[in-house]
Amino acid sequence: HLGMQFHIIYLINILGEGEVNIDGIFSGYQILIIYGLFFTLSIWSFTLLMDQSRFALVLELVKNYIGFTIIFYFPEALNVYQGINIPYLFVVYYLIISQFITIYFYFKIKKDEKITGLETSS
Repeated sequence: HLGMQFHIIYLINILGEGEVNIDGIFSGYQILIIYGLFFTLSIWSFTLLMDQSRFALVLELVKNYIGFTIIFYFPEALNVYQGINIPYLFVVYYLIISQFITIYFYFKIKKDEKITGLETSS
């Protein structure tokens, strides 16, 4: 929570006393915001999958859409450190494999629900 307070103070400093310009706040930070959203959705989708929620598949699709957007529109995001690049095919394979894993467990959960007669409300 303390880190978030510093971000708010930083944003207030950018705003100053003048006109509020949303483009000015996010200028240069688009990739960080999208990347943060990607990681948040990654954790959320796998957590929902572990909880056997039906929303895991939808969230995984959204996460992968954002992942492919990062690869194709922000390829510089794959530069981990000076001169160290992650090959984009590794990321594509990760996204595809994680989607198939989610699909597999999603349908396995649905099959188990039909067999046991458990209908969850999630």
